[in-house]
Amino acid sequence: MTAPVVLSIPTPPGPHPAATNCHVFADGVAFDLVDPGWDDDTALAALEAGLGGLGLRLEDARTVVATHWHVDHLSLAARVRERSGARVLLGRGDETDAGIPIDGLLTDGDALRLGTTDAVIAATPGHTPGSISVDLPDDDLLLTGDTVLADINPGLGLGHHVTGNPIRTYLESLRRLELDLGGRTALPGHGPLVDDLPARCRELAAHHRARTEQVAAVLAEHPGATAEEVAPHLTWTGGWASLHGITRMSALRQTAWHMELVG
Repeated sequence: MTAPVVLSIPTPPGPHPAATNCHVFADGVAFDLVDPGWDDDTALAALEAGLGGLGLRLEDARTVVATHWHVDHLSLAARVRERSGARVLLGRGDETDAGIPIDGLLTDGDALRLGTTDAVIAATPGHTPGSISVDLPDDDLLLTGDTVLADINPGLGLGHHVTGNPIRTYLESLRRLELDLGGRTALPGHGPLVDDLPARCRELAAHHRARTEQVAAVLAEHPGATAEEVAPHLTWTGGWASLHGITRMSALRQTAWHMELVG
């Protein structure tokens, strides 16, 4: 067993983190990747440079796993596969949004060999319908993708084929991580590691419960208000006026889901 090496793969400017944490598992013959990054020339060059520093060549990639379908995690896998023939794996539920062909779907409890490490897939939906975490029990590590981040409250229901209430689903995923995998150090898809996973899960859950309570207070004052009317009254990082395009759309969808929880 060997803990993964983390490579920081830059993303283009935009309303998303500036880099993705790509995790590399090597065994002396080939290597496996989790979350290779964004499909552009800058990201590819960073990935090749990082691999070169480890004495690895892109052509020796064997498996690419994405914790979810978003372009800053999955899309570079297409070029990796083209160069190496690596198989690309994704959590079941995200395949309809993938944007690239997927070679296999991962479900809760699936066992996977990454480099010299035995991994187990944990389904942790909420951020996207098919979001997964990758448990490395022998190393007491957990790759959480965007389900748990150290200093960002992840967006929820970020997919084109979302069913149910992703906030409720996400709270269930956080509870599972806290209770069943809380002894792990979390290696997120962006930013620094999380050494107290249960505490971070509770913080994230508390954030959403507070948002539901805030929505309830607005509805009590403005009965029958729509999501578009409720959202500007809520507390948003940077303020409501700072949200545009996809970020405002996401905020409106989350407001509607919180309204469902109030009801």
